[in-house]
Amino acid sequence: MKKSLKQATKDHYNQQNLSAAQLGSLNAILSTSENNSERNIDSQLFTIKHSKKQSRWLAIAATFLLGIAVTFYMQIENSTYGVQLAQEVVANHVRLRPLEVKSDSFAIVSSYFTELDFNPVQSAATELSGMTMLGGRYCSIKSEIAAQLRYQDKQGNMLTLYQVGFDAEKFGDIPAKESGEKPTTYNVKGFHVTLWTENGLLMALVQPL
Repeated sequence: MKKSLKQATKDHYNQQNLSAAQLGSLNAILSTSENNSERNIDSQLFTIKHSKKQSRWLAIAATFLLGIAVTFYMQIENSTYGVQLAQEVVANHVRLRPLEVKSDSFAIVSSYFTELDFNPVQSAATELSGMTMLGGRYCSIKSEIAAQLRYQDKQGNMLTLYQVGFDAEKFGDIPAKESGEKPTTYNVKGFHVTLWTENGLLMALVQPL
């Protein structure tokens, strides 16, 4: 049977016929050495466990902060997309270019847009309630061909509704009407711009403040 260091040391010095006093001193030294070794081992184990626990919490904290940073970046990016869209449709609105098709019938106006990859839809936007359709023309939004539909309210104010095929990579995250999401709104150069998606199309409504 393999002897411990303490027992082997005792046996060695017992063979040297140590006195009782010497043996007592030796035992005290060995006991102190063993206690110190145990304390060192316990201290090292505590340090290792504490370090692992600290590393785990640091990893969790880093993941949490990364999630916040990504969310914040996406919000800024989507806001930038929205502002750019609002500025572009307002710029088109104020030019007031001549209508290519004139009618108060949505069916007649929508049938004019044969060059689009989609069919214009009669939006359920409450802002258009009671408005009179004047006609429409082709235009572009973010270099994508779009339909520009023009309306007039009872006070004679012009409203423009833009419709274009929705592409999230090009236009960003736009609220979906079908999901009950609230449209995004902007005030640009004296005009109120409302953005939302409906039936797979991006809708942008421009009206006076």
